[in-house]
Amino acid sequence: MYIKKDEEKKSMDAIIEYVRDWCMESSKNGFERYMKEFDEKIAKEAAKEVSFDVAKRMLEDNAPISNIMKYTGLTKKQVLNLK
Repeated sequence: MYIKKDEEKKSMDAIIEYVRDWCMESSKNGFERYMKEFDEKIAKEAAKEVSFDVAKRMLEDNAPISNIMKYTGLTKKQVLNLK
């Protein structure tokens, strides 16, 4: 009877350790995924700002709107709003 309780405790300890490891790994992966998404969002916002800056400069140089759209990825409306 004592042996059975000892084996049950070892089994329970193993299960607890497995669940603890799983939770830690899930938290780590969740945090890494969050940071990656955050970094991508920041990068997209920065790229958009650069696109607007480039478009403004191109407008100052009287570049055709079609070229501005082509090289910046902005829409015609976005480009015209910069004038």
